[in-house]
Amino acid sequence: MKFVEDIDIVIEGGFQEVPPIMMHRVKQNFPRPVIKDIEGTVRAELAREEIRKRIKPGMSIAVCVGSRGVAEIPLLTKTVISILKEHNTKPFIVPAMGSHGGAKAEGQKLILEHLGVTEEAMGAEIRSSMEVVSLGDTHTGQPVYMDKNAYEADLIILIPRVKVHTDIKGPFESGIMKMLTIGLGKHKGTSFYHRFNPYGDMHNVIPVVGQHVIDNSNVAFALAVVENAYNELAVIKAVPAEKVLEEEPKLLEISKELMPRIEVDDVDVLIIDEMGKEASGTGMDPNIMGRASAPDCDCSQFKAPKIKRIVTLDLTEGSEGNAAGVGLADIIPKRLFNKISLNHTYANCVTGTLLKAAYLPIITNTDYEAFIVGIKTCTYMRNYKDAKVVRIKNTNSIFEIQVSTTLLDQVRKRPHCEVLPGSEPITFDAEGNMLPYGAK
Repeated sequence: MKFVEDIDIVIEGGFQEVPPIMMHRVKQNFPRPVIKDIEGTVRAELAREEIRKRIKPGMSIAVCVGSRGVAEIPLLTKTVISILKEHNTKPFIVPAMGSHGGAKAEGQKLILEHLGVTEEAMGAEIRSSMEVVSLGDTHTGQPVYMDKNAYEADLIILIPRVKVHTDIKGPFESGIMKMLTIGLGKHKGTSFYHRFNPYGDMHNVIPVVGQHVIDNSNVAFALAVVENAYNELAVIKAVPAEKVLEEEPKLLEISKELMPRIEVDDVDVLIIDEMGKEASGTGMDPNIMGRASAPDCDCSQFKAPKIKRIVTLDLTEGSEGNAAGVGLADIIPKRLFNKISLNHTYANCVTGTLLKAAYLPIITNTDYEAFIVGIKTCTYMRNYKDAKVVRIKNTNSIFEIQVSTTLLDQVRKRPHCEVLPGSEPITFDAEGNMLPYGAK
C-alpha cells in the first residue's frame, strides 16, 4: 500500500514559519526493583512443592507464550522448557495471542520468532494453529474456546505479563486471565469476547471465562511476571491455577505502582519515534498518552499529561505491519503509512471491535511536515517558539525523554526528573526524516 504521488498540504504562512525547537534530555527516575538472576528465580519458583508436584515424567506440556514484547521472554521460555525436559516431560510451545499475526497460524509463529522464541533457540516445537475446541458455556452464558493443541496436552503452563491494560479497567486487566480468555481463545474466542469491550464490560467477562477455562482444562500454573518502568523484570511468580483469582489482582497492583508516566502537565506536540505491538497492544499505550480507542474507557484513570497533538513517525518491524492504535495519533508521515498492512491491522481491530484504533490520521510526505502540521494546528498558539514539545522513543520506553525549553521549569520541579547537560534543536535529514538526538 503506497502513495503514487506526493501530498500537497497547504499550511497558512508556509512551513518555514516555525523556528527551531530546542530540546533537552531528561532522565525520569522511577522505582526500579529488578530481578538480577532470572534463570535462578524461575528455577526456584518451579521448584516450589505446590508447583513441582504437578509436573510428571512423560507428560506432554503446552507452554503458552503471548505476542507482547515481554522482557526476557526468550530466557523465561527457554528456562521453563529446560526445567520441563529435566523432568522427562515433552514440552512444546503454543502462541497464545488471540487474533494477532493476521489471525493466521503462520503469522503467530512469525511473531514469536521476532521475539526471539524460535524452535531452534528454545529446543522445542512451536505448534501454531487457529483451531479451537469448545469448553461449553460459562454460568453467565458466554461460550468458551481453547487452542486445540493446548487443550490436548497433559498440562498447560502460561508465561504472561501482568500489566495495566490500555482500555480494560478492573482487578483483571492484562495478565493470566486475559491470556486464558483472549490468548488461548484464538480468533474465534477473541471475536466473541471483544464484543463486550466497547461497553466497558470486559473486566467482568475476563475472570469469568478465565476461571471456566481453568475449571475445564489442564491448566497447571502461570509463571507470571511484572515489569518495572525500565522494561526489566521486577517480579517472577508461579501462580497455581486455583489461586489465580486471588493472586492476579495483587500482581496488578504492583504493576500500577511501578508504572511510569511523562512527568509534565500539558504538551502541545508529543513526538513518538515508533509505535508497535512490542510497546503496547494498541501500538502506543493509552495509559501514557491519555487517549483510548474504547469509547467508554474511563480515561480519568490515566496519569498522563494533556496532549494536544500526537505525531508518530514509524512502525516497528516486529509489528509485521499491524498498526492497530495508529488512530490514536493525529499525524503520521508516509514512511509509517507505507509499512501498514491493512490485513493485519484490520484483523486485530475488527476482532477487538475497536475500529477507531485503525483510523488513519493526517498523512504527510515527511517527518518534517508531520511535525510542522502538529505545531501549526495547535490553534491557540500565537508564537510557535513557545510550543511545548516532548519526544519519546515509544510508550514503553520513557525513562529518558526529550523536552523543549518551554517545559524545563516544569520538569525541574519534579523530584523524579533530572535534566541532563546539553541541548540541541530538532533536526531533519535531507529526506525530511527526524534525526535521533545527538545525531546531527
